[in-house]
Amino acid sequence: MNEFELLVHNSYRALLDIGPFIFDSKKVFIDDREKFFSLMFEQLPETVVDKESLRQLQIDDLFNVMNHTRTATGAATLYRSLVQPPTSIDLILAKQEALSELNSNDRLRNTIIEFLEEVKKRGHISFATDPKLNGEEILYHLLSGRIDMERLETLFPYGYFRAAVKTGTKLANASKQIPKPESIYLKVLVSSVQGFDTTESYRLMRGPIYRTFRGLKSKEYVDFLTPRWKFSPRRLSAPALGIIIGSIVGCALTTPMSIIREIASLALLAGLGYIGFGKVIIDYEKAIVPLARQLRAEPEFQLAIDSFGKLDELVSFYDYAKAMSFRMTLPKIGYAENHYFKAKNMRNPIIGMREGYVTEDITLDGCRITFITGPNSGGKTTLVKTIAHGQIMGQIGCYVPADDVEMSVADKIFYQFYLPDKLQSGEGDFGVNLGRTRDLFYVATPKSLVIFNTLASGTTPHEGNEQAVGILSDFVAIGNNTVYVTHNYPVVQEFERRGIGQFLRTHFVDGQPTYKFVPGISRESHAAQIAEKIGFSPEDRRKHLIEKGYLKP
Repeated sequence: MNEFELLVHNSYRALLDIGPFIFDSKKVFIDDREKFFSLMFEQLPETVVDKESLRQLQIDDLFNVMNHTRTATGAATLYRSLVQPPTSIDLILAKQEALSELNSNDRLRNTIIEFLEEVKKRGHISFATDPKLNGEEILYHLLSGRIDMERLETLFPYGYFRAAVKTGTKLANASKQIPKPESIYLKVLVSSVQGFDTTESYRLMRGPIYRTFRGLKSKEYVDFLTPRWKFSPRRLSAPALGIIIGSIVGCALTTPMSIIREIASLALLAGLGYIGFGKVIIDYEKAIVPLARQLRAEPEFQLAIDSFGKLDELVSFYDYAKAMSFRMTLPKIGYAENHYFKAKNMRNPIIGMREGYVTEDITLDGCRITFITGPNSGGKTTLVKTIAHGQIMGQIGCYVPADDVEMSVADKIFYQFYLPDKLQSGEGDFGVNLGRTRDLFYVATPKSLVIFNTLASGTTPHEGNEQAVGILSDFVAIGNNTVYVTHNYPVVQEFERRGIGQFLRTHFVDGQPTYKFVPGISRESHAAQIAEKIGFSPEDRRKHLIEKGYLKP
């Protein structure tokens, strides 16, 4: 492999290596997708974004909006990308180049789509095979090494096996139709699946498979002198029939005529028992399960699976952008010592499709810290989540819902909202939130994006203000991009007095939010208006107390 191929293939932990339950059974794909991604989320190691930030940023909702994949492998690949955005600008730019090629080359794009659909297509049909499973899902069912006891797989494993290996071989065979791409990222992916037919994994799935003292081998690795037993993925194989016929003939030749019939019958029953039970057990334990383990561990097979998923992910980016009724753009990504993010008419990808959504211009460049103030329900939280979502989407090589985006690659993306104390921690709200801030601080660099939606809460106002000013000042010293959403005017005023940062406030007209942000600092919270809006104003509470007889009119 060249340097870029290593970058593409080693950017993520292989899907088949994440955990034994990721592609565990049909339930993973059909019955409980939420559980599938929850398990995957817990198994994936933290990289650019910590898991608490991902939870608070509603990464599952972002995935659901963006997911236009055609296969389970593609969906898992997209989810993995969102949870683990890459930091290599070369990789991100290569994915953007590949997207541009897909956009301009209809033939290339359509043949890749046909390839994805062909691999997913169900092959062999068996009455013991779950009719809800497509070919891709049956392949993972084999790789899981598990038997579905609810169906008759114990007695009839061969239908699943033949359908699964058919899907595996189609990874290489069906990919031959894809024309040679021009972009380097697509070249690497296509060559990985097209070249899979030269591997031992492919030859084993193509068959025949031989059991040897050194494990399972294809016919290319056995010769006349190699002790072996040919695995036949069917019940009535030639060796099995040979056992039955040999037993009967042997009995007929060596037994007196008076008892030939009885012994031959017993031999026949023994042979049928072998076909019905013995052969199945031996095949399952000595061939099917070992093959599944061998495939999962084989690097070439892992590369083919990962490349298949990455092709689907890339096409889904194209489909996602085409499905939107507003402008989607590929960010201009550059090198920078300090993180920056700029966007024109940007939307939040989760709620930006709503009618009447108000877009926003965002400029986080050079100021190092941005204070966002204003009354509740003015769009502050939506704004900062939009920034984080845009950073993640751009960093995985996807389109971003905006007219124009310029950004640098973030080595860390943090989003901190208020976390309540867990009773067993014994530290209180202040200790819990301060501990999380500590964890962010010690790994932040000038290339990081840090968003605080709360800071130093859970203590007295005076002490909280001192802590907030000190912490924010230290983040400014690091030089990263910090965004602070707050109602804490004294803290903001202190930075204004020092001439540090930019200050944005929500814009209200006649008490109604415009969901636009203008320069300045707001001292308003509109708490009373919100309480009235939800029916919990002082008047509402008094009316309730009078109605219940707790107060006299």
